[in-house]
Amino acid sequence: AGVLPARRAARLDAVEALRAE
Repeated sequence: AGVLPARRAARLDAVEALRAE
């Protein structure tokens, strides 16, 4: 998140979520 674009932040969250499982 932070100053990163919402689109990029959303993608990063998705990647982390997939790795978390």
